[in-house]
Amino acid sequence: MAGRGVLKSQPGSAACSYEGFDKLTSSTLKRHPKMELSKADLLKLLSVLEGELQAREIVIAVLKAEQVKQLLYPRKTGANGASGSDPWAALQRDVLNAYDGRFDTVSVRALHGLQLHHLEHLIALHRRVQGRTREELRGLEQRCAKLHRELEEEKGRRAHDTAQGDDVTFMLEKEREHLRHEVDLERQQNRRLEKDLQQATDALEMERNRQKQMVLLLLAERKRLILRLIQERQRGDQLLQSLKEEKARSSEMVEGLEEESKRSLQMEEELERQAADFELERERFQAQVAELKAQNTQQQVEMERLRLEAERLVPPPAPAPPPLGEGVRSATIVTPASAPAPTVRAAVPTPTPPRGVAVGPKVPPPVAKAPPPTVPQVPPKPAPDRTMVKKPGGPVVAGGIASATGTVLRPTPPPVPPNKPVLQRKDLGPKPPVPPRTVPDAQGGVQR
Repeated sequence: MAGRGVLKSQPGSAACSYEGFDKLTSSTLKRHPKMELSKADLLKLLSVLEGELQAREIVIAVLKAEQVKQLLYPRKTGANGASGSDPWAALQRDVLNAYDGRFDTVSVRALHGLQLHHLEHLIALHRRVQGRTREELRGLEQRCAKLHRELEEEKGRRAHDTAQGDDVTFMLEKEREHLRHEVDLERQQNRRLEKDLQQATDALEMERNRQKQMVLLLLAERKRLILRLIQERQRGDQLLQSLKEEKARSSEMVEGLEEESKRSLQMEEELERQAADFELERERFQAQVAELKAQNTQQQVEMERLRLEAERLVPPPAPAPPPLGEGVRSATIVTPASAPAPTVRAAVPTPTPPRGVAVGPKVPPPVAKAPPPTVPQVPPKPAPDRTMVKKPGGPVVAGGIASATGTVLRPTPPPVPPNKPVLQRKDLGPKPPVPPRTVPDAQGGVQR
C-alpha cells in the first residue's frame, strides 16, 4: 500500500515538476527575452528527465518487491527482541509457520493474484504517464523552436529600433518635458484644491460650531418653554380648580338666591295681604272715628242744651246788699267732660327679613301717651270745632316707616336674580269680617 501511494505520488510530482519547469521557463523568457537555449542544452535537459524517469522506475520496482516480501513473510519480533534479519530467528519462524494451522494457502494465493493485478495496473499507468511525458517533451521542443524564431524576430526589430533610436529619444525627451509640465500643473492645481479644501473645512467647522451653539440655545429655549408650559399647566389646573370652586359657590349662591327670592315672594305676598288687612282696618277705624265725631258733636249739642236748661232752671239771686265781712259764693255747676275716644292698636306680625338683605335698626313703636287728667268744668261756649279726637296711629312695621296717613313704606326688595322662579299667587279667599269695636259713650253706656 505504501508502494502504491508512492507510485501514485510520483507521476503527479513529475507532472508538477514539468509544469513548474514550464512556468519557470516561460517566466524567465518573459523576464529575460534575450535568453537562448542551444541544442546541447535541450539534449542535456532531456537526458536529465530520462534519468529521473529511470530512477523513479527503479524505486517503484524496489518498493514493489518490498511490499511482496512483507506480504509473504510478515515480520515477527521474538521474545528476545531479535529482528527478521537474524537467520536463526528466521529459520525458527519458518519452522513455526510450517506447522501453523491458521495458514491458508487459498487466501495467500488470492492475495498474490490481487497484488499482481494491482502491479499490472500500476505498470500500465506508468506507461501512459511515460507516453504523456514524451508528448510533453515534443511540445516543449516545439515551443522552444517557436521561441527561438520569436527571439530572432525580436532581434531584428531591436536592430531597426536602434537605428531609429535618436528620433525616439528626442520624442521621449519631448514627451517627458510635456509630462513634467503637466505634473507641475497638476501639483499647482492640487495645492489650490488643498487650499480650497482647507477653507471649506474651516468654514464647515465654523458652521458646525455655530449650529452647535444654535442647538444649545434651542435646547435651552426648549427647556425654558417646557418649564413655562409646566407652570402654565399648573396654573391652568389651579384656575380650573378655582373656577370649579367658584361655579360650585355660584351654584350655591344661586340656590340661596332662589330660596331667598321664594322667601321674598312669600314675604311680599304676606306683606300685601297684611297691607290689605291694614287698609280694611284703617277704613274701619276711619268709619269709627267719623261715628265718634258725630257722637261727640251730638254730645256737645246735648251738653249745650243741658247747660242752657240748667242756667234757665237756676233762679237768679235776690239783690241784697252784701254784708260786711262776708263774701258771696257763686254756685258752680260741674259737668263731666266727654271721655276721649280710646286708641286701638292693631296687632301686626313682625316678618323675618330675608337672608342677604340689610336690616336697619329696629324702630320702637310709638307709645300712646295717656291723656292728662282734665278738671271737670263747664265750658263757657260750645266749641265743636275745637274738639280734638286722637286718631289712631298707623302700624309700625319692622324695617319700614309708618306715615301720618296710615300708609306703610316698605323696604327696598333685594335684586331679582335672572333665574327667579315665577310663583303663582295663592287665592287667599274672602277676608274674614272684622268685628266692630265697642266704644263707651259719655253717659257710661256702650256704643257699637
